[in-house]
Amino acid sequence: RRQLQDALSHEQHVLRCLLDNIPDNVYFKDLESRFQRISKHLADQFGLDSPDDAVNKTDADFFMPEHAAKARAVEKEIIRTRAAAPKLLELELYLDGRQRYVLTTKVPWFDAKGHLSGTFGISRDIDELILSRNLFQRLLTTIKKHRGSQTAVAMFKGLHRIFGFKAATLYIYNSSTGYMERVAAYGLGKVDIKRRRLFVGQKPCEDKSRGSLV
Repeated sequence: RRQLQDALSHEQHVLRCLLDNIPDNVYFKDLESRFQRISKHLADQFGLDSPDDAVNKTDADFFMPEHAAKARAVEKEIIRTRAAAPKLLELELYLDGRQRYVLTTKVPWFDAKGHLSGTFGISRDIDELILSRNLFQRLLTTIKKHRGSQTAVAMFKGLHRIFGFKAATLYIYNSSTGYMERVAAYGLGKVDIKRRRLFVGQKPCEDKSRGSLV
């Protein structure tokens, strides 16, 4: 009995260490989507003094109705099917006006006897990734518009600084000719440029609708 108590105490300590230190939002919810346990990081996001203050509250207490309704719908489906919902891209809309993108995975939560208790999940902040992707798409659109000009080269240098490329060549698929065309190059020596020119005019073998960085 003492060993069992020690083992249980150790498991609780490990879980508490995880929930107190992980820089992601972790949460356990009952069958009615009421929080039963959350990570300290999520408590901070909610503006709570302690994770315990979230017990029996729902997403509707912290998020806008549309986001809370979507989260509840996903959790009801998990409970119905007992299947996980991995890699959900969500835009969290807080009641105080904050917004942020997260990548979420939710799974069914079973107790020690195998009975369904609710759901639990983890949400990771990917705001910077989304902003970088949106910036990249805007820069790429401008580069395509001014292909072959000094503007294209200048914009490509901007990509170099933002994403840390040491050397790169940008190719865009030209749907009218069916070939890859080099739009801009930056940080390449003469040998590298010559070698990469061998690819210009070759038909792409993968996704033709997208540009590629080589």
